[in-house]
Amino acid sequence: MIPIYFLSFLIISVVNADVYLHFPPGSNNRVNEQTANRQNAQNSFDSQNNNKGGYNVPDATSTAYGTNASLQYYLVN
Repeated sequence: MIPIYFLSFLIISVVNADVYLHFPPGSNNRVNEQTANRQNAQNSFDSQNNNKGGYNVPDATSTAYGTNASLQYYLVN
């Protein structure tokens, strides 16, 4: 019985991994860049992930959202 506990403790203590969260989606230290890879590593914190970790800024268009009233959501009674 002791070898089973020792083996499980050994396996658990050796595991070292990064956790990538997908909900809620995080920026992972990425800014509004033109490429999929992170170009600037000198940001406010060191996330220690690869260059494609996280999501880009979700800008679908070049104009800011809310400039056109027809794009906004309205509560209808």
